[in-house]
Amino acid sequence: MSQTISQLSGQPDKAGKLYPLSRTQLGILSESLSAAGTTKYHIPRLYQLDDRVDIPRLQNAVHRAISAHPCLSMTLVYDENGEPMARRSDGNIIEAELLDHLPGTDALIVPFDLSGKLCRAAVIDSPEGKYLFLDMHHIICDGTSVRILLEDINTAYEGGEIIRESFSGFEFALDEKKRRESDQFASAREWYESVCKGRDSQTLPTASATPDSREKASSARYVSPCSAGRVQEWCAGSGVKPGAFFTAAFGIALQAYTGSESAVFAAIYHGRKDPRISRGVSMFVKTLPVILEPAPGQSIRNTVEATGRWLSDAAANDLFSFAEIREAWGIGSDVLFAYQGKTAGTISIAGHPAKAVDLPQSRTPSPFSVELQITDDQIIYQAEWDPARYSSYTMNGFVRMLDRIVLQMTEKETVGEISLIGEEEVQAILSLHDTDVAVAERPAYRLLQDSAEKVPEKTALVAADRTLTYRELNAEANAVGRILREHGAKPETIVAVMADRDSYAYVMREGVLKSGGAFLPVDPEYPEE
Repeated sequence: MSQTISQLSGQPDKAGKLYPLSRTQLGILSESLSAAGTTKYHIPRLYQLDDRVDIPRLQNAVHRAISAHPCLSMTLVYDENGEPMARRSDGNIIEAELLDHLPGTDALIVPFDLSGKLCRAAVIDSPEGKYLFLDMHHIICDGTSVRILLEDINTAYEGGEIIRESFSGFEFALDEKKRRESDQFASAREWYESVCKGRDSQTLPTASATPDSREKASSARYVSPCSAGRVQEWCAGSGVKPGAFFTAAFGIALQAYTGSESAVFAAIYHGRKDPRISRGVSMFVKTLPVILEPAPGQSIRNTVEATGRWLSDAAANDLFSFAEIREAWGIGSDVLFAYQGKTAGTISIAGHPAKAVDLPQSRTPSPFSVELQITDDQIIYQAEWDPARYSSYTMNGFVRMLDRIVLQMTEKETVGEISLIGEEEVQAILSLHDTDVAVAERPAYRLLQDSAEKVPEKTALVAADRTLTYRELNAEANAVGRILREHGAKPETIVAVMADRDSYAYVMREGVLKSGGAFLPVDPEYPEE
């Protein structure tokens, strides 16, 4: 990695103090280098502003707000050992560029040069309207940081004082480094080993799209008909947190959708346990592995409580990073769930309502991800996926099933009582074989008999050992059926058949059906037991 990192910049700036990168930042840097030339790890935001916004005043407010958060002006360098470091560059002023036109998306969101500034800002006064554009690399910013930055821009616009960070992401990374050199790190690793070792790496839905060269991630937004208040009321009455509730619902959905015994996926949380970084602007988000085993007979409340304990314990031991967990036990993050909690339904910038403009990005960091947030009384799902791996049919079907599970978790007692399909799907299944013309029903065992009577000398079976006509196959199947009947075979009887792949396997299958029993093929070599 050091050889690649050495390409980030020339000699370190001795005038700027160097800090270690946090483990999360190191993981993002590594993945960013492998996705060079893309906007995969950008956090771009474009807001359409009210016409009454004073553009020069807003430009100054953006400058003041960014200057109050030192990590936004950091640059990446490497030390004499080739280790990536963060250079504190408080004097490296990030100016908000003034534009007289609204650039196209490709001109607006340009891949960052990792050796330079990792934050861009622009205020736009164009014939199309007034806009504010912000773009930060994920290594210096997360979702909460964007909200804090917007709040500070509004404060500065109104002439208020912005409190400069005294304990920033730089100090946080130093503190993390010290704690990783203490007994806390060994304890965190020990906990993760106890729960991750020997487990499946992740629970992956079956790929459902043909790989192609598309570079853009696909996304879809879905608003639940279920009210958020209903879920919040259930959680309050059960003494659990909404985050645990929705994470449990995602686990139940993933387990059911894949037909797996457990659900293994990744989740994220804000990572701001330390109150000193509650107003910090940097990358603090942590990825956690989640391993759930919802059992049909388990109560929904106990399932949510168990999920809450898992999330709490995992966060308490997050000193051992997700990258280290993946390297040690193979736990992956291809399936990601992000509970974002409550978000404001409306955005205000410079004292007036603003509208967020959707911006496309390069491929999503996780091929299969669902973000859930609560806005006012609405539950909103934002699904994002790699179109080379999954189809919109797969993702939309999964999200709708997840939402159905969320609703029923507030109504049912146990996991097994949850219905995975709605009434419309039930009726569609029941009417799947409906026809406009009546079709005479015929038992399976009679079909061979009919063919033996109509075309007795036609070839019915070609196998490795011999060829049989319909008459011959029917006669041998009748013989097997009579023997099975003499030994007690009847309807509802399961007859297991272990046979080689030759003509007798088919003879025995038809014979079982003629006896009235149910045919159960058994492979002589699998499973070994």
